[in-house]
Amino acid sequence: MNAQRAGWYADPHDQAQLRYWNGSAWTEHRSPKHGGLTPAQDGPTGRWYFVITLASLGLLAAVPFFHAASRLDRPQTRKAGTAIAAVSIVGFVLIGLSPTDEAGDPTGWLSSLGAVLMMSVMLVASLLLFGLRREVYRPSSTAAPLPVTPPSGNQGAMATVEQARRRRDEARKLAATDPMMARELGIGRPDVELGYDDGGLLDLNTATPAQLSTVCGLPPAVAHEVVTARSGLGRFLVVEDAIVFGQVGEEHAPTLRDRGLVITDL
Repeated sequence: MNAQRAGWYADPHDQAQLRYWNGSAWTEHRSPKHGGLTPAQDGPTGRWYFVITLASLGLLAAVPFFHAASRLDRPQTRKAGTAIAAVSIVGFVLIGLSPTDEAGDPTGWLSSLGAVLMMSVMLVASLLLFGLRREVYRPSSTAAPLPVTPPSGNQGAMATVEQARRRRDEARKLAATDPMMARELGIGRPDVELGYDDGGLLDLNTATPAQLSTVCGLPPAVAHEVVTARSGLGRFLVVEDAIVFGQVGEEHAPTLRDRGLVITDL
């Protein structure tokens, strides 16, 4: 579920915490789970893997491996299941071919060898199933679980800023590769509501002084200077044009670089 929307989720490596998924990867923002925020545990937990292995004395130990292989789409796990099935069948056949004593119980070296094989199957399968069960029944780092209520405070604020930065980066990449689509989506045009969230970008070639002040934090006098410089040049070719020709000082230049955008035709 690489396309899962950004938000707070149960940390796949520590179920006692929440971790922020930015829409494409886990971030380092974490927060302890609080009362009422922990999502309910649903579905099976995979304990049946061990139950069927031990209850069948190893005869059905391959079943969990075939189940895990189908869930994880992993041919190697299927091969391991096939090997375990073959050994368990050999052990069962050896016990079946063994002579019996007066009480009807298998005896002799065939029986002993078969018992050793079955015990080995149970032991090896159980050890391998510890890891497989976690992979099948717990969320992976690339598949976020169901979202929970985001925590408040600094962690939530930091995650919101990070999400906006990611959206600005995505919008800039789109504008660079497909400027026509960027215009149709209204990227950098806060006055146009077309449903695309660009993270708060501003097209410096269409921005008004008021927008430059509101979005980029420029003082009114500096904002007017940027618009005047644009009129003199005809249009800005890069964001740095607005900074240099608009005489934007270094106290405001970083914000203009972060929020400003120039869409150029390819």
